[in-house]
Amino acid sequence: MAGDNDERWLLLVEQVRQAPSPNESPVLPELYTLAMQTGISLLRRKFPGLGEADCEDLVSDKFTRELTAIVRASSPRSFFVTAIIRAVFDAKRRKKTHQKHVGELMLVGADRESTHSDDSRAETLSMLACLESFSDRDQQILRAIAEGEDRETIAQLYDTSRANVDQVLSRARKRWEQWR
Repeated sequence: MAGDNDERWLLLVEQVRQAPSPNESPVLPELYTLAMQTGISLLRRKFPGLGEADCEDLVSDKFTRELTAIVRASSPRSFFVTAIIRAVFDAKRRKKTHQKHVGELMLVGADRESTHSDDSRAETLSMLACLESFSDRDQQILRAIAEGEDRETIAQLYDTSRANVDQVLSRARKRWEQWR
C-alpha cells in the first residue's frame, strides 16, 4: 500500500509541476487531500498523544508552507513525512525548553547565592565540550535522547536501528567518563 501511495503522490506532484504555479494546478485539492490523509495517519500512529485538531493543523500548515519544496522533491511523500515528523519534534522541544526556562526563572534567586551553581556551570561547559567531540548526527541523536524522545522514534527519524541509537548513547557515556 505504501508503494501505491508513493505512486499516487508522484502522479499528482507531476501534474502540479505542469501548472504555471503550484497554486494554479487543478489537482492541488486532490494532492492536499492525499497529504492530509498521509500526514494525519502518520501522526496518529507515531504520536498517539496528539489531538485530532493538532494533527490537522500541523499537517495543513506543513503542506501550505512546504508546497514548493514538496513539488521540487524527487520523493515528495518522503519529504512531506520527514517535514511533519521534524515539526512534531521541534514543537516538543520548544515546549520542553519553555517549561525548563519557567522553572529556571523560579530558582534564579536561590542560584545566585549558591556556590554549587558555579560548579554546575563548569560541569555544563565541560559536557558541551565533550558533546562537540561527536559528529553532527550523533550530537542530534544525543540531544533528542536528552530531551526525552523515544529511542525507536529517533532511530526511525535518522534511518538507523534502535541498537545504533543505544550504541551512540553508550559511546557518549564512556567518553564523558574519560572526559571528566
